Amino acid sequence: MALLGWQACKSSYVPPAITASASYLVVEGTIATGSADSTVMKLSHTVNISGKDTATAEAGAQVAVQDEAGRSYTLADYGSGRYASAPLNLPLTGKYRLTIKRADGNVYQSDYVQAKSSPTIDSITYKALNEGLYISVNTHDASNDTRYYRWDFQENWEFHPYYFSNYVVDKNLNNVRERALGEYVNDCFQSQKSNSITINSNAKLTQDVISQQPITFVSGNSEKVNYIYSIEVRQYPLTEEAYNFWQNLKKNTEQLGSIFDAQPSQLTGNIHNTANTAEPVIGYISAGTIAKKRIYVKRSDIARRWLTAGNESCKIDSLLLTDKFGTNQVREQLLTYLQIPLETITKIGTPTPIGYTGSSRYCGDCTTRGTTKKPSFWPY
Repeated sequence: MALLGWQACKSSYVPPAITASASYLVVEGTIATGSADSTVMKLSHTVNISGKDTATAEAGAQVAVQDEAGRSYTLADYGSGRYASAPLNLPLTGKYRLTIKRADGNVYQSDYVQAKSSPTIDSITYKALNEGLYISVNTHDASNDTRYYRWDFQENWEFHPYYFSNYVVDKNLNNVRERALGEYVNDCFQSQKSNSITINSNAKLTQDVISQQPITFVSGNSEKVNYIYSIEVRQYPLTEEAYNFWQNLKKNTEQLGSIFDAQPSQLTGNIHNTANTAEPVIGYISAGTIAKKRIYVKRSDIARRWLTAGNESCKIDSLLLTDKFGTNQVREQLLTYLQIPLETITKIGTPTPIGYTGSSRYCGDCTTRGTTKKPSFWPY
């Protein structure tokens, strides 16, 4: 009985770190030199682990790039914590810093950083194995000057629903009709940015060469590789200090699996509150050119055949205007948007439809998870 009483008196323990009210500024971006790339900064702030807040964008800030001569270049506020400018044509020989004035009046500045030039990306390669597609990058710097690298990427892909839909429910007519040009939902596109930290260094090697650096993996049962898949890889040159920051961030966010993995460490960036240097600020500002390269992978380029996850549940139903029980299945399933109409059902010798085939919107309408707007760089 004593044991039962002890169990009933247990209470949960909530560590102070989880409920702490501190909200720290997070800064993501690179000061782009030259005339090829825009400078884009993303500002957000941390939230409590125990909270329900997900909107972390830092709104209403004033953001500018400054050089050592005192010239300032303002970044426009595009909303959702995104601040950007057209290419600033900054000389590669200069040193630059970022200045941020938050809406609450606090001012933050990064240290001045020397701009670095990225070597070109030699190639992006892919290998198709049973489980999916492995993407890698290759680069080198003949001058042996880069040594520290970071990469991110954006994927784009074309996909189609499992079934083709020639018909649509017209809200004005409250009925099913053939689709007009521009109403088809069978060719869609989607994109996704990288959300992991990819870095590497060859500082201890004789030659500044990066060979077959893994960039990402695409599962074979993903819609990404069903038709045409494209990836643009962006390569950033880093200083040793910047590399160490990204390495620590990677350990703190991606590699904490057990007591034998790397343990959390203090993130020391190069951005500071000008009135309170002890305040933590998460981020590291670098400057320089950005190398880019894009490849396309067509399904015909891949010898392996993969089954797209989710399609195994797709099925076609025959929905009649009047079934044997007198029920109007078209009204119950299609006009209520529970299913999407595919084709007409007719009797032999009678052109008037007696119903329509239908399926779930996932199986017949690709706009449930994409857009029909084709990217400007698409290969056709």
